[in-house]
Amino acid sequence: MTTRPGRAWALLVAAVLVQTALGVVWPSLVWMPDLIGAVVIATALEHDRSTSLLVGLAAGAWQDLSLGRLIGLHTSLWAVTGYAVSSLRIRMGSDSWLVTIWMALAVLVAERLGEWVVLTLVGVAVAPLIVLLGASVVTVPFVLLFRRLMRVGRSGLRRAIP
Repeated sequence: MTTRPGRAWALLVAAVLVQTALGVVWPSLVWMPDLIGAVVIATALEHDRSTSLLVGLAAGAWQDLSLGRLIGLHTSLWAVTGYAVSSLRIRMGSDSWLVTIWMALAVLVAERLGEWVVLTLVGVAVAPLIVLLGASVVTVPFVLLFRRLMRVGRSGLRRAIP
């Protein structure tokens, strides 16, 4: 476990900015990666439960405020996701990239499915389920990237980012 959560917060801010820019530039992009969710999952795989919970709360709150649909839905989903993945990672103990891929895919699909069910039950028009699941698949490489960026040491980060 890393003891420096500052990198997770910096990645969350960067993901929010890029996600917002992607929404403006390509508003009709069907399978847009969920960079904010990828940061939450990567944080949960690298940090303790409290940091993961707080990053999940902040990420979900940003999504709720920016989307304007059912305030609290994304906040609760990402907070629970961050806490649960961090708890599961502590018990699992594997740092394999293959395990990371499968865990990220399962978590993203479960989060998207939960969001889809709640929005459908309250009558909010949502994209078809296959589009949401496709967006989950597109997001998985970003989980690997963000997890790697959280693990790189300071000297390696200077070489990676000029």
